[in-house]
Amino acid sequence: MSRALHTSPSRAETIILAAVNAHWRSNCVPPTVREIIASSRLGISTSMVSFHLQALERLGYLEMRLGKPVPRWVIKQLEVRGE
Repeated sequence: MSRALHTSPSRAETIILAAVNAHWRSNCVPPTVREIIASSRLGISTSMVSFHLQALERLGYLEMRLGKPVPRWVIKQLEVRGE
């Protein structure tokens, strides 16, 4: 199946999204790609993490701002506060 036809995240993307969310909840800032690698324990390269982050952005789970992943729930909170 073509990647363009996917409407839900892959296993790796689900793990990466969980790592991004956990980092936001505990630190209130976006994680670096290397922090995502360390916390997800997937054993993948920085380019593969970037690939999966782009896929998560296409699927609408997060937005890349200044090269850092920002989950949709954070964006909604910022919009409510007017930031």
